[in-house]
Amino acid sequence: MVQANPPGLIDLQRALKRVLHARLATQMAMSRNTGVPQSTISKAKRGMLRRETAGTRLLLKYANSLLEPPAARPAIEKAVTGFFSAGGREAELLETITLATRLVLGRRGA
Repeated sequence: MVQANPPGLIDLQRALKRVLHARLATQMAMSRNTGVPQSTISKAKRGMLRRETAGTRLLLKYANSLLEPPAARPAIEKAVTGFFSAGGREAELLETITLATRLVLGRRGA
């Protein structure tokens, strides 16, 4: 008897296919940004995973954020404007956000 995948894994498979089809990220980029191994992302996309983990839940959350990015909050817009007003460059801002994201993901045990 073949056991069906948990609903969360089905949602993950669909979300990954949408992200990759829309070229919003590559499997390697998703791996770098979430800490989930690329091989796990590949298996999830093909429906080859059988159980949910903290990593698959994080990956689903990340994929959904790419598909439906949240609107920037006024405080974020103000901080970005202040950063650029102080002479900051876009590359510096992106590097800072990427580093902060990795630190937060690392704290969550991803």
